[in-house]
Amino acid sequence: MSALVVMGSGILLAACAGPNSLQTFAGGSCQAFPRPEYQIKGKTKFDQVWADRVTEAGVAGCHWQRPKARPVSWDATVVIKPTPVAPEVVTVTKPSWLSKLKHMPK
Repeated sequence: MSALVVMGSGILLAACAGPNSLQTFAGGSCQAFPRPEYQIKGKTKFDQVWADRVTEAGVAGCHWQRPKARPVSWDATVVIKPTPVAPEVVTVTKPSWLSKLKHMPK
């Protein structure tokens, strides 16, 4: 019985030591996430802190090069031009001479 346990555990442990070993990440932990090519700008403070931590972990632990400066065109403000509104068309009718006579002060 103990020989069976030893053989079973040996087979299971051998799977971790082989060339096709079962790993958490196939290329190591540095392959778990890609290196950012440019600086990352988070929408919220929480997003920015998380992005900074991931980038710094990659620079320190995986020996990445620091990301390049963010292109200025990515942060350009978008100017939305208002859609021109056509003025309301007003038609004016000239009163007739008969209506002018009717409304003449007496």
